[in-house]
Amino acid sequence: MGDLNAKSLEWNNDKSNKAGEIIENCMTKTGMLCRNDGQPIRRNTKSFIDLVLVTPGINNKVKECTTLAHEDVRSDHICVFLELDVCKTQTRTKEKKQVWQLNKVDWNNWKEQSEKNMFEWLTNNPSSNDVDEVYQSLKETIDRTMTEVIKRRKVKRKTNTKPPWWNIEVSQEKKDLNHKQKQ
Repeated sequence: MGDLNAKSLEWNNDKSNKAGEIIENCMTKTGMLCRNDGQPIRRNTKSFIDLVLVTPGINNKVKECTTLAHEDVRSDHICVFLELDVCKTQTRTKEKKQVWQLNKVDWNNWKEQSEKNMFEWLTNNPSSNDVDEVYQSLKETIDRTMTEVIKRRKVKRKTNTKPPWWNIEVSQEKKDLNHKQKQ
């Protein structure tokens, strides 16, 4: 959002200029949209050089974008009011999950139980040519062995509170920054 001095037929100017062409190309490449309401931005002219550009992800959060022609300000530019429908924070509460307690496994018991269960699987399983069926049966046997021998505990996941602008790219940049700071 700003005084870009960019003229384009795309946002109702009578003619285009180089800045307008550059902004148009940028909008085409990035998918950005102009959200101006079609009202002139400068007093006593039909100029549209102050632009409100938004990404497609933000576009559906624009509640209002209005040129405030009735406002009395000491400028040749008219104010533009932009209201976004965003929450203050983005909270994701994660459910409890169960994790295997591999540090408390009795590995001798594991060996005995897995040998017993594998022997049962080999003797009781009819030979099949269906690879998926054999895989599923073997997986169930291993899962059963794990359940019999390895204890599980519930882990409370952290609740993440992030600002509305936080996304995957920001997370990756933050991760890279933290990594570089440790070096």
